Amino acid sequence: MPPARLSISDLHKSFATPVLCGVNMTVKPGEVHGLIGENGAGKSTLMNILCGLLPWDQGKLFLDGASYTPGNAGDALRRGITLAAQELSLIDTLSVAENIFLRRLPARHAVIRYPELLHRAGQLMQRVGMEIADPGTPVSRISLAQRQLTELAKALAFDSRLLILDEPTAALTEPQAQRLHRIIRELAAGGAAVIYISHRLKDVVDVSDTISVLRDGQVVNSAPAGTLTPAAMIRLMSGRASKADTAARGSTVNRGGITLEIDGLASRQLPHPISFCCFAGEIIGIAGLAGSGQAELLQTIFKLHPATRGTVTRRLGAARIRLHSPRQAIELGLGFLPEDRKQQGIFAGQSIRLNLTLPGLQKHAGRCGVIRSSHEHLATEQQLDQLSVKRVDADQHIELLSGGNQQKVLVSRWLHQGADIFLLNEPTRGVDVPTKHFLHDLFRKLAARGRTLVIVSSEIEELMTLCHRILVLSNRKPVKMFNRDEWDYNAILAAAFSEYSAERRH
Repeated sequence: MPPARLSISDLHKSFATPVLCGVNMTVKPGEVHGLIGENGAGKSTLMNILCGLLPWDQGKLFLDGASYTPGNAGDALRRGITLAAQELSLIDTLSVAENIFLRRLPARHAVIRYPELLHRAGQLMQRVGMEIADPGTPVSRISLAQRQLTELAKALAFDSRLLILDEPTAALTEPQAQRLHRIIRELAAGGAAVIYISHRLKDVVDVSDTISVLRDGQVVNSAPAGTLTPAAMIRLMSGRASKADTAARGSTVNRGGITLEIDGLASRQLPHPISFCCFAGEIIGIAGLAGSGQAELLQTIFKLHPATRGTVTRRLGAARIRLHSPRQAIELGLGFLPEDRKQQGIFAGQSIRLNLTLPGLQKHAGRCGVIRSSHEHLATEQQLDQLSVKRVDADQHIELLSGGNQQKVLVSRWLHQGADIFLLNEPTRGVDVPTKHFLHDLFRKLAARGRTLVIVSSEIEELMTLCHRILVLSNRKPVKMFNRDEWDYNAILAAAFSEYSAERRH
């Protein structure tokens, strides 16, 4: 019997916390192996290790029976492992053909042979069903679906022993997806092994021979695809029986009047209109799989993204004010916490004090608009003490703080500003457990004082613990608003997968 194409034995990987905890998995030659799991289950980390993009801490990898230890992505590629990633790695200023063969451009004497490049790229484009005729078209001028097909053609440009496809049909129509599945079966029939990762559970069942379920960094089940239903896969991913979760409850809501009204809101990133109202004293959760539009929803509400239709209206008593810009949103009491603290949240190289007070700096202005430093310093120290931020002093550079303390400063920014509506995107991601509990307590206290919080989290359990209502987005479409007395972990997870399982629009 030939050896397994890929064998993973007791693989471990930790960052701040363990991500992979003893993964064991086998992929045979000629097999399409589906891999599924919730957000944060460890799928991306595992794929990055296989492709040489990350080292691992413990365990062994074998490729066709030989020890496999890639030092970088080039090593993996030379060993015949190719990845078509969900996060597209295309260069907009290059042509489709140049992107497809960027890692192996046909050249002679260091001169690219463009006729050969265009011919070979055209063959691959035809194979994956790209509708554009000219391989020389710049990537900046093609659609998202065509970009995804370009990424697939890029992966197919190599004679892969193991092809890894991460959400390969996310932007494809049904005919395009069916064509891709035929290509996958042809590759498998030729002896290649394929790892197929997708939120579309029906696609996974249809194209895979075997399906493995990753949960909390471990493979909890591997079985023939024909033996698993979508409902069974959801139960395996969640690790729960389908029953009401009575233990996970937010605090009692003492709901006041409407503070924010979202009416038919849509944008280029969110094509399906979204409507809901936020009330004083309420915590609303936004749930969904990665890439389902949760971050874009908060950004559109805060007016960081322009809306193509619909309105966001701030209610202040009898007054109704339509939001048009982030500056106006801040003036009307909205605060926004981005998902990427390092890139979008903190002002690196600047003091804690400046990071905390900048949106509300006018509060400390004296005559002629001059900032009263002593006044600003006192307010900063009081705010930092209130949230127990560990620091040397308020003039310390913010990047010298731990991630949890940086997050506390960003929340303090909006408390200092006097916000009473908080739009929080993954507010506890990457923080230690004590800080996470501290922030949870803070959010409950803010709601008890009549503030409104809208929280995006990839952890359903976190939302069920904190929130009074949970809106679920699936494939950038609102599918259900769950009330606290009716939600169920598996029902929320099933709703998050629902539009990925539905038939695609042509």
